[in-house]
Amino acid sequence: MMNNEYQDRGNKKWSAMLLPEHRDRLRQMAEDERKVKRPSLDDDQWQELNHQLQTCLTGQYQVRIVYFERQAWVEAIGSIKKCDMLERLLYMFKHDAQVITISLHDIQTIEIIH
Repeated sequence: MMNNEYQDRGNKKWSAMLLPEHRDRLRQMAEDERKVKRPSLDDDQWQELNHQLQTCLTGQYQVRIVYFERQAWVEAIGSIKKCDMLERLLYMFKHDAQVITISLHDIQTIEIIH
């Protein structure tokens, strides 16, 4: 008969060997994996985006805009206040009456909500 006095601790025995610096680095690596690089739109996508923007500016539509901010995708819902083509900026009223400014280069999609 064998006596099973030894009991494996699994991952517990390895977690004690991680230094705080290692944990911070692992956390940073996981955060870096979630970051997104801004894609560039081709000419057809720019034309489609411009068409959607012109449609939105002619009426008071509620829109959903997906744009790139701080290495992540952000979604905003509201109405477009104005578009400054010289500065390449879009001004949008959100539902909470907050006005946000979005660079046209950061916009991925504009969708009209009915």
